[in-house]
Amino acid sequence: MLKSLMAKIKAVLMLAPVTVTATGASSAIDLAGFDSCMILVNAGTMAFDGSNLLDLKVEHSDDNSAFVATAAADIFEGEDMANGIAKKLDAAGDASAVHAIFYTGSKRYIKLAYTETGTVSVILGVSAIKGHPRAQPQY
Repeated sequence: MLKSLMAKIKAVLMLAPVTVTATGASSAIDLAGFDSCMILVNAGTMAFDGSNLLDLKVEHSDDNSAFVATAAADIFEGEDMANGIAKKLDAAGDASAVHAIFYTGSKRYIKLAYTETGTVSVILGVSAIKGHPRAQPQY
């Protein structure tokens, strides 16, 4: 039995680690050929609190140009999907951690948008793990 994910997933960089001090977004990725995706957000050291925070929202598109916010049905266990927020970094435990967001929508392109509230200065890196490929192997 093969105990490797090598042929079953593909990792893609969405945002190289950068110091985030304002609202912005990652690059979009193409999900063609895959049926699932997990976005990994690596947050560095930051004194997140209720006044200084980042809201993370997944946006998706059919054509890689007209992006719209995902609905609650498109994110597995989103934090505040009534407002489009998949994950909120607003507590001390959110710093120096990896946060997973599970996209369950059906659009071809996705990206991660982040909205700053208060004063934020944190190194943020974003990657995606595309899974359930329609053709294998993926390496």
